[in-house]
Amino acid sequence: MEELRSKITHFLRSRVNDEDLIKDLVQDTVLKVLTKGNNMDIRNLEAWAVQIAKNALIDHYRRANKNLPENFNSIGEYNYLTDEILTCQKQFIDELDPESRYLINEIDIKGKSQKDVAGIMGIAYPSLRSKIQRARKRIKQRFEETCEFEYDAAGSIVCCWEKACP
Repeated sequence: MEELRSKITHFLRSRVNDEDLIKDLVQDTVLKVLTKGNNMDIRNLEAWAVQIAKNALIDHYRRANKNLPENFNSIGEYNYLTDEILTCQKQFIDELDPESRYLINEIDIKGKSQKDVAGIMGIAYPSLRSKIQRARKRIKQRFEETCEFEYDAAGSIVCCWEKACP
């Protein structure tokens, strides 16, 4: 866990110079990894933890009504998603039916728990789990239809390009 904490700290330091903020975000991230990680199928714990830290930093800036630092979206050691992937992801989410789009936005983007969202929607938790899994599969399918990816040994995306038209 100490190695993961170190990598999260390194990621945050590359994007912000406030050591107190970094310590708070690292603590929040590690806590979320420990509490939520056991309930999820995570292939790349490091990438997932860094994404949590990145989202926490974004939330901090939004709450403070501040702009993100200029280097925030720079491609670095831990930020393997390019602007093109994020643009495609948004497009694929927008193509979903309204209920699936809501689920992806609330759970995967805003980070709400599946149980909380099930309660808000008034549906059974197992039903919500099936719905979110189907929505994620549709997004993954769209990526597979339109993009080709190159992965590193850890399974992280290192490069992507649009598939050639048939």
